[in-house]
Order: sequence, then C-alpha cells, then structure tokens
Amino acid sequence: MQIDIRMRNAFKEALGHPENFDNAGHINWNFMDADCYCAKTEAGESLGTVLGHSYMPQFDALADLYEATPVNLEAV
Repeated sequence: MQIDIRMRNAFKEALGHPENFDNAGHINWNFMDADCYCAKTEAGESLGTVLGHSYMPQFDALADLYEATPVNLEAV
C-alpha cells in the first residue's frame, strides 16, 4: 500500500507526543489515531474525501510497520 506523505508525517508527529505512550512506554493506539485524524482534518480532509476513505488502511499499515521496525518509517 502506498502511504500518503501527509499521513506519514502526521503519524511521525504523533509519535513525538509523550501522551501517546503509557508509563511502560507502550503506544496508546487510540491516542495515536486521534492525533493523526485531527492532523488530517485540520488539513481540510475528512472521511468523505478520497484520502479519507483510505485513512484507516493507511493508519493500520503505518502501525504495523512501526510495530515491526519502530525506527524505519521511511520504508513506507
């Protein structure tokens, strides 16, 4: 799956928010999702747009990649 650059950037930015991690350092995926969604809608996109319809598949692909290799988001 090809990931939109704006989606990848929103995901990377969300990784930089300490509130998206619990005390043990595990990601709270609901918070990550909320941050990415907010970034996308602030950019004028919504789930009604073409990119919006692919939001969840892109988010899931980024999450899977991060869980497999946390330092290698550039591979997307």
